[in-house]
Amino acid sequence: MLYITFIKNDCFAYYGVNVDVDEFTPKGKRADGYIDSNGVIHIDFHCSNPVEFVLKHELTHYGESSALYSDFCKAVITSEAFAQWIDGVSSEILGLERKFNKL
Repeated sequence: MLYITFIKNDCFAYYGVNVDVDEFTPKGKRADGYIDSNGVIHIDFHCSNPVEFVLKHELTHYGESSALYSDFCKAVITSEAFAQWIDGVSSEILGLERKFNKL
């Protein structure tokens, strides 16, 4: 959790993004992370991938309110890395479809 503390206090504070580490979620619902009505990103203290998955996921939601979000999406979708990822996913889906059809 030291890593999360570093990110919270040093990395995102510089950009004005507030990150809190909590042990509960609103209304008792289970969630690894969420953004509250004030734009604060909350990360569940007990989640298994606080930075590798949850924080990145919540940052994506945070960015959705930006005027530049559509430009970001276009850049990702037209990137070589995305094309390679899609090729890999397509191959996996095709392989699963072939296995399913053999059943």
